[in-house]
Amino acid sequence: MLTVKHQAIMAAALLIISGGLLAQSQPANAASSQNTAYGSATTKVSPFKIIVKKEVHSFKTTDFTAENLTGINHPSKQLVVTGTQKSSTDALRYQLDDGTFITSDPDYVTRQFYASLPKSKRIIVTDTIGINSYQSPTLKNKMNHFQFHQSLKVSKIKKFNNGNIAYRLASGGYVTASKLFVKAM
Repeated sequence: MLTVKHQAIMAAALLIISGGLLAQSQPANAASSQNTAYGSATTKVSPFKIIVKKEVHSFKTTDFTAENLTGINHPSKQLVVTGTQKSSTDALRYQLDDGTFITSDPDYVTRQFYASLPKSKRIIVTDTIGINSYQSPTLKNKMNHFQFHQSLKVSKIKKFNNGNIAYRLASGGYVTASKLFVKAM
């Protein structure tokens, strides 16, 4: 006669075996119907641009291993994010427009454009060549040129479907809201 302990072990073994058989009998394309590993699907987002702050590596999957490494992105490189996904360790990853994944850690990457007006409603030109202002928010029809370290007063922000953002100047005209060219005060 089997003890209660042996009966529990036998029941667990049967459950494992039957579960294994059921898992093997599923269609081969069931796992491939999801476009990512570990059952978590990539969440598509409205594409936005980011800037690499520190060197980051690109990977084929959300789990960063040497086998999945596809490339290196150097500081100041601009990338386009099309989706987000969690890794098996629950870390958020960005999916790029080329299908590879990078970290979303703010120490390594940041959004390219400011998304709101600064509290002071002032920006400083950080590009050493300077920036231009334009009549149109799409940055067409050049109006003025502003020098490096010049302070500008802004009144509005204009967002576009392609991910670009422009500031409306209080004095008229538009300038880029890219962190590569201006800094919010």
